[in-house]
Amino acid sequence: DGMLVTPSGLAYDAMEPADVVHVRADGSVAPGQRRPSTEWHFHLAAYRARPDMHALVHSHSLNATVLACAGKPIPAFHYMVAVAGGTDIPLVPYATFGTEELASHVARGLTDRKACLMAHHGQVAMGPTLAAALELAHEVEVLAEQYLKVLTLGPVARLSDAERTRIRAHRMGFVFQSYNLVPTLTAIENVMLAADYAGKERSTARRRATEALAWVGLETRAGHRPMELSGGEQQRAALARALVN
Repeated sequence: DGMLVTPSGLAYDAMEPADVVHVRADGSVAPGQRRPSTEWHFHLAAYRARPDMHALVHSHSLNATVLACAGKPIPAFHYMVAVAGGTDIPLVPYATFGTEELASHVARGLTDRKACLMAHHGQVAMGPTLAAALELAHEVEVLAEQYLKVLTLGPVARLSDAERTRIRAHRMGFVFQSYNLVPTLTAIENVMLAADYAGKERSTARRRATEALAWVGLETRAGHRPMELSGGEQQRAALARALVN
């Protein structure tokens, strides 16, 4: 039914819970509230693009903003870039702040990523919770600082596509705070995905998935789809997927 966003023109250290503004799904604000942040358009557009995300952090953190002003996305120079949900942290085009054009750019940038840089502006990060979004924004800033320092040394070596896939399959598993289970697949089929990506035979993948589900106490729920599982069961299915390899 909408979102909560910080008000415009009020210092953070002076802000009280009652100052936070509720913006309806249509962009309207009930009378008696403060004016919402001028950036409420892209916040709302991001939530529409990513209904699986429930929090967004926008900042002009130093190093991420330097890269954004230089027109540089963050490539796969370090395996932790995958924390944003893909092979890079993209840079979306510039548009004037507070406009629908900027909102459209940000929404497109977050369609298959959880974070992106905004040209000549800053960065934005999303998560299933406010704590997760804030943690990701911090990680983006750390990666931005590292990448800037690497750039001073010369050409930047990047991880190959094969290595990124291997890291995600063998090292990082498929753990996501929002679970990211494929809704059309059963629990065991979701768990088997990780084994499939790791190149295991189907029979081996099914055996390992069955064992992993048993480890987390879901052996009797293997044939159920995510919507048929409780939140805790979905979390355990995601954990089984991370353990399968």
